[in-house]
Amino acid sequence: MQAYRTTAHTEALRANVRRADSLRREIQEATRDIQAYVAAHPTLAQSCALLRTIPGIGPVTAPLLLAEMGDPERFGSARQLVAHAGLCPEDHQ
Repeated sequence: MQAYRTTAHTEALRANVRRADSLRREIQEATRDIQAYVAAHPTLAQSCALLRTIPGIGPVTAPLLLAEMGDPERFGSARQLVAHAGLCPEDHQ
């Protein structure tokens, strides 16, 4: 049975914990930046607020959806948006 090397294992764990903490802080900072950007742009804020009325869509998902779909006004209906996203496969011949 191999002996447990406290120092090597401990240092490796500490390095990974520091990295995880750093990534967590970066995610929090990016989330704050996104929220500030949305708040500074009334049209985006209104679109996010509307999206957040949908159950399951929160403060992280709403801006993500807007970033991916672009201007929601370009879609004439929810059906068109769903088709654009590829979530409603239909055979059109």
